[in-house]
Amino acid sequence: MKGIVKGLIAGGIIIGIGIAVLLIGLSLNDWKFTGNVKFEMQTFTAENENTAMDIKVRTGSVKTEFYDGDRIVIEYPVAKNFTTNVTERNGKVTFDGLRRKWYVAFWLSIDVPDTVIKLPRGIAYDMNFDMNAGSASLCDGEYGSVSVDIDAGSFRCGNIVCTTLKCDIDAGSIKAASAECQTFNCTVDAGNVEIGKLTCNDAFIDIDAGFMKASFTGAQEEYNIYTKVDAGKCNVSSQNGNTDKKINIDVDAGKVELYFGI
Repeated sequence: MKGIVKGLIAGGIIIGIGIAVLLIGLSLNDWKFTGNVKFEMQTFTAENENTAMDIKVRTGSVKTEFYDGDRIVIEYPVAKNFTTNVTERNGKVTFDGLRRKWYVAFWLSIDVPDTVIKLPRGIAYDMNFDMNAGSASLCDGEYGSVSVDIDAGSFRCGNIVCTTLKCDIDAGSIKAASAECQTFNCTVDAGNVEIGKLTCNDAFIDIDAGFMKASFTGAQEEYNIYTKVDAGKCNVSSQNGNTDKKINIDVDAGKVELYFGI
């Protein structure tokens, strides 16, 4: 009986703390349950020519496009009780997107305007995406390195050419129409990656409990394939190829589907 009483007291304390936090949040949020937030658009224009971008996405949508200018331009939303930071240093522009302040209710649905990043044509940018939620899209074009790190959210791109393409997913998704790169590195914990056409000489695929599907443009016999499958599935086996192209596959409890000659 004493244990039950102690449990009830502990539960009451936890509920009381939750109510207190809710009341504080409401008071700081003008006592509103509504998810309506008034956003205004601001514009950042880089002062110098840059060759790299770090993009952090927590909510809303970010998309890129090339334009006939000479400086990176970012059009992004701002609002009360949200923070956004843009910095420029050592040839890199860092965009740290909308972050809710702690007292803004995370369960409310908010209609966030798109962030648009305009990139000058003719520069092969190194693009790094770090996503906690929301979505991002990378436009067709030629890049340096492209890295996508997703905790939750979705990333999309059309047809890209880059030196390296790195995908690291905890619980999100990546989908690309086509990618041409020297090195492809894919790590999936519990998400999925899909690439319509992949032209690549060296591919490294590590799947814990997710799904990866890619269609290589080369014939299957061109590739040296090394597979290690524990409790998952893979539709290709280890083989010796007739070129120096390599595909390394490590599957714990997920699934890999590879196709060739696309």
